[in-house]
Amino acid sequence: MFTIGNLEGPFGYRRDGEGRVVYLFNGEVDVSITELVTDQVYTEETDDGEIDLSTYYPSMLDTDSIGEIEGEISLSELLLKIDENTVAPNSLFAFFESEIYMRDIPLIFIDLENKSINQIDRVQLKEILNDYVKINFLIQEYDHIDDY
Repeated sequence: MFTIGNLEGPFGYRRDGEGRVVYLFNGEVDVSITELVTDQVYTEETDDGEIDLSTYYPSMLDTDSIGEIEGEISLSELLLKIDENTVAPNSLFAFFESEIYMRDIPLIFIDLENKSINQIDRVQLKEILNDYVKINFLIQEYDHIDDY
């Protein structure tokens, strides 16, 4: 059982300009765990009584610094992309600042060891990035069920 902390968002839907969430896992990515987040923050129902939510597969994040990221990637691989791109930010933290925080994309840390899920701020991110070798990045895009 996972403990879910504060999830401030902004959450929303792609057609409305939001709906992207980045998850960081301290181990292997398990997409089913992200459903614990969506179950808590997406509660609006359709006329048929279904939760109004669909997920894009694959989900993508188009960045200014390194181009498109699709689905999941290890932070080690992400760092290689940043380093090989001359217009990219010069660190992982700068990447997250410009491509995630400045775009108001929620950044959720799924701690598989401590079984906790939390939206993280910049201070917490710095601590997590110190051990980036075992961290994996997952982008998810959510929209209204009728839009996908």
